[in-house]
Amino acid sequence: DYNFVGIPDEVLDVANEASAALDLPDGASVWTFESADSTDKGTGQMDYVISGKRRNWYEYAIDELQSESATKTEIEDLQSQIDDLASSSTTTKSSCSCDDDDDDIKRVRDIAIGISVVSLILAVLAIIVAIYACKQAVKAVK
Repeated sequence: DYNFVGIPDEVLDVANEASAALDLPDGASVWTFESADSTDKGTGQMDYVISGKRRNWYEYAIDELQSESATKTEIEDLQSQIDDLASSSTTTKSSCSCDDDDDDIKRVRDIAIGISVVSLILAVLAIIVAIYACKQAVKAVK
């Protein structure tokens, strides 16, 4: 995946020989390695441990994106469901008598307009009363 090419055996041999030839000072920390198949709980996060389960953030992000993305088959299934729903809704509309629904909508609309007109009249009356009260208060102060 991702055009990864393993390290050639010749390079690995040179690296292993160099690692074996290292003369470390006394008290130097020894690094340990664990594979992804055989890890001890919590050991991989300790100092001087290279864990097979440690991952690069970019690798993790790519895996998350891949798990969230839909496959071509899933997209085709969803498209066929949409097509089925679209064809069934067309069939339902043609066999449905929706005249009753139109009457209900008109009735609700008429009631809403009536309430709006009454509210507007009450608001105008409230303004007139407020103006009258203000004039009376001004007269009382003079």
